[in-house]
This record gives sequence, structure tokens and C-alpha cells, in this order.
Amino acid sequence: MSKYSIFIPAYNSTEFIENFCKNIKKQIIKPDQVIIVDDTKNLPDFEKKIRENLNFLDLENKIIIIKNKKNIKPSRSWNNCLNLFSNKLIFRMDVDDIWGEDHTKKMLDEYNSNKNVALFLQKFQCNFFKRIFFNYQFLFTNQGLHSSCLFNLNVIKVKYPIIDLPLDDLYLYIKLKYILKKKIKFVDFSTCLINIDHSNRWSSNSNKLKTVNFEKKLYYLALKKFLNLKKLNFINFIKIITKLNIFKSFFVVCKILFYYKK
Repeated sequence: MSKYSIFIPAYNSTEFIENFCKNIKKQIIKPDQVIIVDDTKNLPDFEKKIRENLNFLDLENKIIIIKNKKNIKPSRSWNNCLNLFSNKLIFRMDVDDIWGEDHTKKMLDEYNSNKNVALFLQKFQCNFFKRIFFNYQFLFTNQGLHSSCLFNLNVIKVKYPIIDLPLDDLYLYIKLKYILKKKIKFVDFSTCLINIDHSNRWSSNSNKLKTVNFEKKLYYLALKKFLNLKKLNFINFIKIITKLNIFKSFFVVCKILFYYKK
């Protein structure tokens, strides 16, 4: 049986203690370690309530709660915890998301079927129209559900890039897949429900214009690496068509024509 750890970044999250502890308690395969980062704005009894909720796990010293002196966001919190993980398989959990009881089991089954994959992800659920354009290559859209991540540190010691923008997950996925040439797998099931109704549990991010501009750079970086191009231009549309179907090709060409800036 594969042992695993769970990493939980928690900012302004006291009201979600019962939720994320329930996610852990109901798993068919229980974790061997839980690391929770108190990233400020949690109440003084935050740690006490967590331990009361998880005491049945009998993990003793394997429930680690780290209190940051100031808010440093999930990516830095993850990097700071890299040397604390006692296992090479790490699940990422957001405090307000909902895991099915078989979430870790099914993801671990995927790992056991292919141990060369660096990152296992579940797909964002989308309507039929969007599905036409989604390609799961991180081209123009981030299709990875970060709350479903299973990191395989046996393949690579995953360190988040620090960009101080709400795009650290996308940047990491692109870096792993196209720069470091590691395998990323989208699984064909959904056992994680992401909650998007509680934006106040995240700390403030940089201005929207800066975020949008950086997002475009990331998307085009992924496209160039995917097509093995030194630079993007309309002349290379043949490569796009050979790699993507007609609907996705049309979508990508339009992006290049109307949005790409050198």
C-alpha cells in the first residue's frame, strides 16, 4: 500500500476546519502524514480544533501544523514544507473543496499503474462548447484542477515558481511538462469538487492587468513548446493543424492573430 502525505494551505480558514478534516477522515486509504500551514488570519484556536477533529487518526507527531508569521501564499508555503514531507506522494487539498471517499485510493491506483508520472490531475468540468477547444495541453486555458493534485516526488522534487500572481499552478504545470519534460497525466474520473464561492479565504493578489498579461505569456510559452517553435507567427499554422483538430486549430490561430504580442 502506497503511503502518502496531504498538504493544506490555510488562509482565513477557521470556518472550514470541519470540512477539510472530514475530507481526510472519510478516505478509504488514510494518510500517513498531514501538513497544514496556518497562513495567517485564522483564529487562535485553529490548531487545537484541527487536532480535536483528527485525533482519531492516531498519527501522533505526523500531524504537522506550521504557523506563518505573515501571509506568504500557497506556493511559498509548499516550498517551505518540501523537506518536511515524510512521503514521496503528496496530495494538495484546498480547505473548502470536497473530496469523495475514494479520492486518494483512485489517484493512488493511477500512480501504481504508472510510477513515471510526475503529476496526476483531474480535469475541470466544462460544457460541450468549451470541450471542443480544451486540449489538456495547457494551451490558453488551465484545465488542471489543482485541488486534485497528486505530486510524485519520486520523479522530481516539485518546487513552485514564485510569481506573486494567482497563476502559480499553471506556471508549474507548464514548467513540468514543457521545460523539465516530465509526464503529467489527466485521469478519467472526477473525485474532487472545487469550491469557488469563498474568494475571501484567499489573500489579495496583484492587479488584474498584470495577471492577464502574465497569463498570456504563459499560454504562448506552452503553445511554442508544444509545437516546438522558436517564435509564433501565422506561417506556422500548418504545424498547429497537424497537432490539433480543426476546431482547436481555429481557436489557436485566432488567438495568435488577435492576442499575441511580441
